[in-house]
Amino acid sequence: MAKKNMVGPFSIGTLLILLGALIGIIAIFLTWFDFSVDIFITTLSKTYTGMEFATEDLKTDDFQRLCPLIAWIVAILIAVLNVLPMVGVKIDSKIRNTASLIFGILVIILVVVWGTWELFSGYKMFDYAEAGAWMMIASGALAVIGSGLNFYMKS
Repeated sequence: MAKKNMVGPFSIGTLLILLGALIGIIAIFLTWFDFSVDIFITTLSKTYTGMEFATEDLKTDDFQRLCPLIAWIVAILIAVLNVLPMVGVKIDSKIRNTASLIFGILVIILVVVWGTWELFSGYKMFDYAEAGAWMMIASGALAVIGSGLNFYMKS
């Protein structure tokens, strides 16, 4: 008899977690920041992907520039943690769901820390945030929701 919270061999919560991890893995390569200002007859524009914050020379040593990269690594950890049981590696579901919950919250915190960073004086990253940053937040939220759903279904 099939369980009602399963989609094939996966629980709905695990599918949400994996979807969130996939979105987080993709989000690093999308635009995170787009700043444009008109100066007389020309426009100054700066656009960065999440990966470029870690790899470009931004003339700053602020730790916030590494937040997108760390969030990406955490999204990869979430994916690996939830794929391993599918290939035969035994991981207790409570440990896996707890880790996914904590990592999902960590992803959201990292993006919020990045978003409150002032790269240019008076301009916070969230003021000019683009799809990559918002998708990374959605990634963490899906991991949290999926983990919570798994905990709820087990009780």
